[in-house]
Amino acid sequence: MTSVEEVRLKQSVALTSRSGFTLVELVVVVVMAAIVAGIAVPVVNIARYRTDSSVLELFSTLQASQRMAVLRGHTITVALDLDGNRYRIHNEENNDGVIDAGENIRWVPLGEGVTFGRGGADRVAGAPNVEGAHTFTRLQGDFPAFSFRRNGSGTEEGALYITSGRSATSGAFPEESRAVLLSRATGRVSCFRNGAEGWSEGC
Repeated sequence: MTSVEEVRLKQSVALTSRSGFTLVELVVVVVMAAIVAGIAVPVVNIARYRTDSSVLELFSTLQASQRMAVLRGHTITVALDLDGNRYRIHNEENNDGVIDAGENIRWVPLGEGVTFGRGGADRVAGAPNVEGAHTFTRLQGDFPAFSFRRNGSGTEEGALYITSGRSATSGAFPEESRAVLLSRATGRVSCFRNGAEGWSEGC
């Protein structure tokens, strides 16, 4: 065998033996992937996602309550348990404003880490002015409440705000605040989100 052939044979064997990855190379790649993931994960805003989910559920529940008031022909009242971070849906079958025996009620909790309030956000432009979580003046028992009448209208014009727990505590993070507005005349429910440019409609 000539020296040229020997060199080519050695090169071929070397290339064949380097066709895979060594254990050290694989470990280095895994460690680098873990470091990148560790940097990227804190950027994901879990509080904002939880607030988005809660306001979407609230918006959908209020829309369904307004439609149900029309379909069933009786008032449906929504009461806010501000301390418990939940709200109550009450089907007033006799339209007397009182929870009577046999009338259907259900509680809906806000999501984990979500509370009533505006946090660091201003009020929605054109909405009634309020410092706290809502603008409603009526009470059902100890809870602020508003109702959808059997003709679909609401008992009053109003605004309801929810935000993340950290926004409510610190007064910062206004982008984690959400709002639901109700029309008195039509009972229409509108959803708003706060961002870098202020409030915009949509959940």
